[in-house]
Amino acid sequence: NFSTVLNLHKQEVADLKKVMRELTSLNANIDDTYESVLKGEFDRMKAAYESRIQVMQEDLKQQRKDFQAEVVDKTKTIRYLAETVDKLTRRIQKLRGKNDSS
Repeated sequence: NFSTVLNLHKQEVADLKKVMRELTSLNANIDDTYESVLKGEFDRMKAAYESRIQVMQEDLKQQRKDFQAEVVDKTKTIRYLAETVDKLTRRIQKLRGKNDSS
């Protein structure tokens, strides 16, 4: 009797250990799954963020090019206007010189 009860308890302990190992394994799988889902989500967020940064950097680069082109264009316009003012000033001085001589 006693040995039968003892064997039943030993079997029950063995069964409980088996269930415990299975649950521990299942819990580890759940943790691994959660971590992989979390990592996947993080990787997607990182990729989207890096993509936005790339677009912004390209936009900034284009804005700089456009600004430099505009600076060059405005500089040419300023030089042209300065030369025109200088020519007109000399003409006026010439005309005044002719009028003063007459």
